[in-house]
Amino acid sequence: MTTLKSARLKHTRQVMLPAAAALGRFTHGGIRAIIVLVGDYSQRYGAILQELLGQQVDIRIAKTFDTSIELIADPRVAAVILDCSPPNSDPLGAFGELKAAGHSAPILAMLSRQNASDYLDFLAAGAAGIFCWPFDINQLVLRCRELIELKASQTPKETRVGSLRLDLESAEIYCGARLLRLQRHQHALLCALLLYSNRVCPREYLAGTFEREKANATANALDRSISRLRTTIQELEIDVEIRTVRGLGYMLRPAPAAVGRFEVTG
Repeated sequence: MTTLKSARLKHTRQVMLPAAAALGRFTHGGIRAIIVLVGDYSQRYGAILQELLGQQVDIRIAKTFDTSIELIADPRVAAVILDCSPPNSDPLGAFGELKAAGHSAPILAMLSRQNASDYLDFLAAGAAGIFCWPFDINQLVLRCRELIELKASQTPKETRVGSLRLDLESAEIYCGARLLRLQRHQHALLCALLLYSNRVCPREYLAGTFEREKANATANALDRSISRLRTTIQELEIDVEIRTVRGLGYMLRPAPAAVGRFEVTG
């Protein structure tokens, strides 16, 4: 049996931290599912899961509850794994808060020897899977793959705003039948806005996307990039607009003249 401890000796590649730097990761070969790991020790097994799941998924680390709430709001999240081992003093309470946050991602609980007796309580609270130390890492990988496949089966193949269409399998953006060829960072930003179609895309989410594409990003680089993306949209005569929602982020929506002529789906 391959336990988590023995697997750590084989797989030592580190997961990129902090978690905010990993937000908004897109590839032009498709948009991958996300698994969010929550807990003080989540980094130690995050690298193992990334190694075993490979290109099938992106692993995100959240060491604080506030960070985890930001991460699980991403519509690509297939599962959340909560590390309930000490020093988490109230793991069942943390689980309840994650459930109460209102996001639909299933939550898996990893219990230590100290709180293994809480198994039935987590089951009653709606855990999508419970793993007690020590356990076979392959069991966790198998459950993650099942949830990734479930997420894929429930996710539409595309999302639209106005005449813009994001193909979720290829990560390509179309305006009508025309394939848009944008600069890489503009493509990443527009993908993020389309994923949050008709909803506010958090500023932190977009900032993470932008920082990954532009290594020399400054404090107001996101605002300038959004301004340039607006200009590009106008130059291409696309019937959408990027609305600033002060203090929250940005929303992609049909331009006022286009409302009523195009269906908005999310």
